[in-house]
Amino acid sequence: MEEKALIIKTGSAKQTLFHAEHPESLTHYLQQEEERVTRQQEQLRGLLPEMISAYTLAENKPGVFRFEGKNGMITAYEELLKDKLNINSIQNRTQLRKFIPEYNPQFVATRVKNRIFHRIISPAPLSEFGTDDIADMREVRYIDNTRFPFNMDLKITNKKVLMTTFKKETAAGMIIVDPEVVRNYKILFEFLWNDVAKK
Repeated sequence: MEEKALIIKTGSAKQTLFHAEHPESLTHYLQQEEERVTRQQEQLRGLLPEMISAYTLAENKPGVFRFEGKNGMITAYEELLKDKLNINSIQNRTQLRKFIPEYNPQFVATRVKNRIFHRIISPAPLSEFGTDDIADMREVRYIDNTRFPFNMDLKITNKKVLMTTFKKETAAGMIIVDPEVVRNYKILFEFLWNDVAKK
């Protein structure tokens, strides 16, 4: 009650006396409590959309979930890895590696540890056409970047579609959980993989 300014403490080490504050102090105390609760409600309102998205995403319920900034993008990649499903990507590998160079080795290590195979279609100059190390559990096919100047990362699993952009000022990621969207993106990937991309 002393901390709440409802009583006054007086006296010495040998004898402590407590006196009640004026009854008006109760009004002041309740006003302060009301302001504190209002602040907490405002903070909760700001956090609630993100909390609901995280909960819904964890439950694999249909929806669209947005992640902002570098840290948000990394969170989105981590969400994709949690499913432990093979990944198909259409990505500008050069830009991705430049944008989050500190995270890329971690992503690959986690993916390999969880036995997640990764197929990648990437725009690149003709001189860079080739395949990647099988030890990293991935296969890469290339499209001439003059024909296909793709500048983002699109990842597809059997459950989710993830899209991320690389502009520092507006970097963002978006996960879509929807069977029909996933199905159509898988069709798009297979078309490019089989009919357009070069081994």
